[in-house]
Amino acid sequence: EYVIFIDSDDFWTDSTALEQLYIWAKVDQCEILRFNGFRYINGQMTTPLLQSAEIVNGNLEDHEALMTFRSIFLFLFKRQFINDNNIDFIKGNNIGEDGIFTSAALACSRKISSIGAYYYAYRQNDESMMNQSWNLEKYLEEESSARIIRENLNDCQKAQQHFLYFRMAMYWPKKLARGALQSLPEEDRYALYDIAATHFSHLTSHRQPNNLLLRAGLWTHKLLITGRYKEMEILCAALGPLYSFEAFIEKWHYLKLLNPSDERIKNRLKRMSSYIVRDKLGFAFFNDAMLNALEKPRQFSNCEGIVEYNFALEKRRRKPGVSAMLRVKNEADIISTCIESIHDVFD
Repeated sequence: EYVIFIDSDDFWTDSTALEQLYIWAKVDQCEILRFNGFRYINGQMTTPLLQSAEIVNGNLEDHEALMTFRSIFLFLFKRQFINDNNIDFIKGNNIGEDGIFTSAALACSRKISSIGAYYYAYRQNDESMMNQSWNLEKYLEEESSARIIRENLNDCQKAQQHFLYFRMAMYWPKKLARGALQSLPEEDRYALYDIAATHFSHLTSHRQPNNLLLRAGLWTHKLLITGRYKEMEILCAALGPLYSFEAFIEKWHYLKLLNPSDERIKNRLKRMSSYIVRDKLGFAFFNDAMLNALEKPRQFSNCEGIVEYNFALEKRRRKPGVSAMLRVKNEADIISTCIESIHDVFD
């Protein structure tokens, strides 16, 4: 009745995951049900795989949160819907096959539901295909898959432009262009750039970038489609340290909370965080001092008019430590995961 995917080295986070997903799908009467998962690194659940969204029988055009065409294992598909629309994988396209299937399915469904529950654990593998050095054939296969995804979205222009924008602004300069620069000779690189420039000529909607990396990615686009390949390569090489720093910040944010047991990770975090501390600590002390000097008692009233939930924050010297507010409404099924994720940083 339904189709779901799981990679051989991954696992579901709950022994009743399929039962719960089946109930969700039956209640919503949806054709596609999307859920969420965690990356599983060194025995720990770390960062979420997707940005969670709560949607009931929506469609791709109206929900930007659905415009992520990867991680096919985070979807439950109604079998009849798949058969009726002849949705299938394409033989020979192994790189990007998730995107081809999910883009085809999402583009033709008007009954897509999404829940925020975390049912999937994706085991991070640094030796996977996406992390290995590629030859020209693999890059061309990836570009072919991207072209098919774009064509799958022809009837949903908003989603098509969203796909092209974030592919060009982030994935292409961060992964593909930098990888090609390291692994391919110039002749092969320029052949790849010619094909990519044709694909990206369909990008016509440029939203306002909200950070430096997105802005730089769009500069890459301008250089690519105008044939200024040498300048584009210089820009992609210069962006390397920024991408590495961004990735570190994301890992540091989660791994620091999880108090990793792997000594190599701990030592690396200490070395990297020292650079941050040197620049940021002085400002932090100044900021705290200013807040303490200006802080006044603050009154908070419950917006539903429940008087017993009103409270005041008095000006007083706080003890050092960690404060947290844990929201559990609608998330009771993952409360144990929430608590476990912060347990190690509390006494």
